Amino acid sequence: SADLRVENSSVNREFQLAVAVDHSWSMGRNRKLQSAKDAAAGLVFAARKNGDKIALIGFSDTASIHSPLSKKYSALIDKVNRFRPDYETNIADALVKASAVFKGSKSDGVKHLIIISDGIPTTQTGFDDSASLARAISREIGKMRKMSVTISVICIRDELEENDSTQARKIASLGRGAFKLVNSAELLKKTVEDYSGVRQ
Repeated sequence: SADLRVENSSVNREFQLAVAVDHSWSMGRNRKLQSAKDAAAGLVFAARKNGDKIALIGFSDTASIHSPLSKKYSALIDKVNRFRPDYETNIADALVKASAVFKGSKSDGVKHLIIISDGIPTTQTGFDDSASLARAISREIGKMRKMSVTISVICIRDELEENDSTQARKIASLGRGAFKLVNSAELLKKTVEDYSGVRQ
């Protein structure tokens, strides 16, 4: 029957998760990077429990895909643990790499990106000004929207520097996901909650 077909299609929908971890210099303060690594590892364990594919992206002045969408959970944990603080924050390139991760996927299942950052202003390296940077960010989010990717940004509070969360909030809004500004201590819980909420 039609009802049965609908039910089966929902059961078979593959959930694909990408996590992008900011490992810029500012993340080295107050154990923010360690908290981000713990949160990323928490996502890997949660994905393993559900049998979901997960991709790992790290970004500072440039972004790198450390793992495409995969179920090699132990290897993903090893890669998370290798992140070290360096350079500035290029969130635009993180979006470029995330877009590439999902573009390579043939699945029409649920796709979600979680960005973990402290929201301290991004570098404009490679861009003439903040306006061209904003356009690049919007362009990459537009590409992901066409692929039905949603984007959440989990921002870690910084006690020394005022968090500039304007850009992070805009990314989450354009990406039809959630924005959360959290303390390091609650980062793991809030990050896994975001994944679980989208997955339902």
